[in-house]
Amino acid sequence: MRLEFGKDGKPFYISGPRDNADRMIATLKEHVGNDNFHYLLSLGPDFGW
Repeated sequence: MRLEFGKDGKPFYISGPRDNADRMIATLKEHVGNDNFHYLLSLGPDFGW
C-alpha cells in the first residue's frame, strides 16, 4: 500500500485548536524553506463561522 502525504509534493500543515501555528510555520520555514510547504490556518471562534 502506498500512502502520500502533503500537497503537490510539499508538506501540508493544517492548524488544530491547540496548535501554536506561528511556531509550526517557523519550524517549516527553517527546515524546508519559505516557499516549500502549504498550510491552512483556522480563523478561530471569534469569526462566528
